[in-house]
Amino acid sequence: MKAYSSKQSSLLLSLASLLLVVSLVITLYQRLSPDGNLKGNSLNIAVEIAGDISNPGIHSFTREVTVEQALLRAGGTGSRKIDNPQVLNKTLNTGSKITVIRTANNMLTIELARMEPEKCIVFSIPLNLNEVEEEHLTLIPGIGPRMAQRIIQYRSKKGGFRKIEELMEVRGIGKKKLQNLERYVIIPRG
Repeated sequence: MKAYSSKQSSLLLSLASLLLVVSLVITLYQRLSPDGNLKGNSLNIAVEIAGDISNPGIHSFTREVTVEQALLRAGGTGSRKIDNPQVLNKTLNTGSKITVIRTANNMLTIELARMEPEKCIVFSIPLNLNEVEEEHLTLIPGIGPRMAQRIIQYRSKKGGFRKIEELMEVRGIGKKKLQNLERYVIIPRG
């Protein structure tokens, strides 16, 4: 193994740092849209898979995915029978959670739910404004306990939000704050 002098080591470290910075700049430039905003993959589906499966965790898909396809990515179910096989054909949304449970008779039950709000925030998955709890609203930057309480009170009083702009009717939320909150919350249609 060749030993480098401190001057050579310093030069190599500088070159490596420069390459890293150039790579980062190129990546960010490629992800910029014409209006100067970062653009992401419009179909990036994050799904959490937990329970009796060989590769649990959060898996990301770049196209529409069914429960069966997600389970295969997580190692599959092997030869064990599934007692609710109709769930395998369901299409998943980003933020879905699949839990694989082994029953007493060695069969598997597949349960579908939503990822915990804390995980959704970490993975930039918007929270459903009509379902999120007060404590989880405080995870969103710019929303403290009092603001979260006002949002929940407004939601209860009005029977839920119909459009995101209604947030501006909550005391303390103006146009600028609404723009910041739009990436963290959604109101699903239907």
